[in-house]
Amino acid sequence: MAKKDLPLHFQYQKEDFLLTEEERHKSWILDILSKESISIEEINIIFTTDDFLLELNKKYLNHNYFTDILTFPFQQDPLQTDLYISVDRVKDNAQNLSIPFDNELRRVMIHGILHNLKYDDHTEDDITEMRAKEEACLRLY
Repeated sequence: MAKKDLPLHFQYQKEDFLLTEEERHKSWILDILSKESISIEEINIIFTTDDFLLELNKKYLNHNYFTDILTFPFQQDPLQTDLYISVDRVKDNAQNLSIPFDNELRRVMIHGILHNLKYDDHTEDDITEMRAKEEACLRLY
């Protein structure tokens, strides 16, 4: 599949945010999925607010806390998923970690993609594997 045909869409519910270098981000994600031999039906990455993500977290997961990303996989092969990212939470995390916002945003984006590839972060071993995979993917950007 040519990169221009990638069914990857960025959507914006947060009015004061626009992802820079959209095409570069799409190419990066496509390259990662290609290396993992994953075929794609559709990926929607929706940039939103803390409040909106909190409501989704409560409604679908019965969790009453803020999070940076929620992943809703609809189909595994070919991959069809929606990723909701709280721009507010990513900004706070970046400030707390003293790292650039764009770096933290890419980490969160790839974290959601990796969840769809069956990487998890529930145990210490899972977290170690997820972080190593995130770092490997981030180096490809």
